[in-house]
Amino acid sequence: MTGCSYIGKLPLRIAMKYGYDTPESFSRAFERFHGVLPSAAREMGTDLKSFSRMTIKVILEGGSVMDYKIEKKPAFTLLSKVREQFTDDIKIPEFWDTCKKDGTLNQLNKLSSHANKLLIGFADGLSFNGKSYLYYIGTPYEGKIIPEGFVTLFIPERTWAVFRCVNLSDQSANEEIFKNIYSEFFPTSDYQPAEYQLEVWPDDGQKHPKEIAEVWVSVIKNT
Repeated sequence: MTGCSYIGKLPLRIAMKYGYDTPESFSRAFERFHGVLPSAAREMGTDLKSFSRMTIKVILEGGSVMDYKIEKKPAFTLLSKVREQFTDDIKIPEFWDTCKKDGTLNQLNKLSSHANKLLIGFADGLSFNGKSYLYYIGTPYEGKIIPEGFVTLFIPERTWAVFRCVNLSDQSANEEIFKNIYSEFFPTSDYQPAEYQLEVWPDDGQKHPKEIAEVWVSVIKNT
């Protein structure tokens, strides 16, 4: 089973397309896997799973499950530290380490206006000039005073595909997560990625043994 584009009352041809004899058998399998009926999956904010297709190489691969939901979020202002990143010398992990050591992350935690004290990493693709782009580490902020050394960035209201994951800051895990999102989820979903891609940690995310985080990708529904 791939993706969740079969929502609502299912005609027989769709159930058979995915290997089921009847719409009822498809609905039962859908509910066992996702925990909700197909008719409930169209509701905004419903937690669903993306199951990557299996491919045959030397060994059987695939089958990795990724929890996700489609959610509309209001606009917010990101209070952040920003750094220029050169494509031939990417040092984003070092930037995070610096912000942790110099107290920036603690300061952002105290200033955050979000209930979960989110820490957000954002690579601004619109700032790319062929050699470098801007990378932000920040948090949602509603204050009127911008602390010294910080900048603000407006993130407009968007619909997001929100993927829950672990060990996002580990380089190999990070690459695998984004590979799954763009090569497995989007080709089999009803959505396409838009302009924003955020790496998001809740207050206790980095303290958790497995470092719980989320990837938010702004999306547009296919027409």
